[in-house]
Amino acid sequence: MFALVADPAKLVGTDPRIGRLEVERDATGPRRVRIQLAPGAGPAANEIVADVTRYVPGKDFAVASPSGAPGPAFRLEITCRDAAGGTDVACDMELRMPGVAGRLADPLLAAALAQQLTALLDRVEREAAGPSS
Repeated sequence: MFALVADPAKLVGTDPRIGRLEVERDATGPRRVRIQLAPGAGPAANEIVADVTRYVPGKDFAVASPSGAPGPAFRLEITCRDAAGGTDVACDMELRMPGVAGRLADPLLAAALAQQLTALLDRVEREAAGPSS
């Protein structure tokens, strides 16, 4: 289950606004994530840069934009824990656009993120269940 939710590349298929996504890795695992995001209609796109702040294989994955990074500020935390009959998955995500216009868009972003997170978790649940008979 952890492999399904702690892979930032899974975000690409859940929202058409997410374009290119790169995960930089080293010997210990993922270190930095870069996401190209087109927040609305039109050609404008932003790049989100987030450093991996916590990575415990099979259990925890967290990324956050470094202080002072250009573009939108992004934070994602995923925790997986064994539970009776399966896995409990906890996920928290935040995206803030820069500037005054960004603060005005915060309520819309919150709604879009909730929708995106639901789509991601639905996809993970389908993939974990395997092919339907």
